[in-house]
Amino acid sequence: HDTRTYLSGDISWTVNDTKSNYRVGLEPSLTDEITQYGFDVRGDKAHIITGGYTSLTKYVTIKPGDVLSVTVRNMQVTYKLNGQTVHHEYVWSLRAWRFCIKYGKGETHITDLTVNGTPVTSFTTRGNVQIETPKKCTTTMTVYVGSECDASMPNGTQARENHVGSSDRQADNSFISGEDENFTVNGNGSTTGIYEAKLTQDKPAAATLMVFDVSGKLVVSRQMTGESVKQADFKVPASGVYVVKAISENGEHTRKISVK
Repeated sequence: HDTRTYLSGDISWTVNDTKSNYRVGLEPSLTDEITQYGFDVRGDKAHIITGGYTSLTKYVTIKPGDVLSVTVRNMQVTYKLNGQTVHHEYVWSLRAWRFCIKYGKGETHITDLTVNGTPVTSFTTRGNVQIETPKKCTTTMTVYVGSECDASMPNGTQARENHVGSSDRQADNSFISGEDENFTVNGNGSTTGIYEAKLTQDKPAAATLMVFDVSGKLVVSRQMTGESVKQADFKVPASGVYVVKAISENGEHTRKISVK
């Protein structure tokens, strides 16, 4: 659990897989180690926790890339999935609280964890739990999108480090192209628009995943997780061509995907 306490605010994290069980939420005091409010994640279902009890009938179905959050404000606890409220509770006795996560079955991890918009930097842990606080990766770049993506767009005037080569057709009829064997992007065969990016590094370093649309607009930015093999799931908002980049102190890696 977090070593800090709060009077109000929010907890937010990104679902990374749906193969494990864990509870994420808040404890109402320094001595109480029961998750009083939050989500009890069981596979692809996130059950509502209220007053320390898990509801078997109140839950949301989740998938990798979804964002769950719990907000405490004005004597209310609000539960959200991808920014949409799915449940709220009035709580009259809740005062100071702290973030906590309890792992059950399976080996899993969550990503993009923040409390009040800030990564948790100080944890108290028990058992076999590993915590990684990614370093910030600040990059200034210009993305050149050639005419192979959109005939109306001009070709780039600057050579790119990784140029686009062969293309692979995915199960959802999308294409992924590129020549960088250390950086792969694979589609979810059962869900259109969901992709998994993996970056293999000889020297482990923090890495940031960035996805740009055909106009150069940044549509996804998140930290990748793992050690020598970094991983991140992402979802594109619509069909079209996207440039996918993995950026670390070791260099920049690029793939291009065409979503049908």
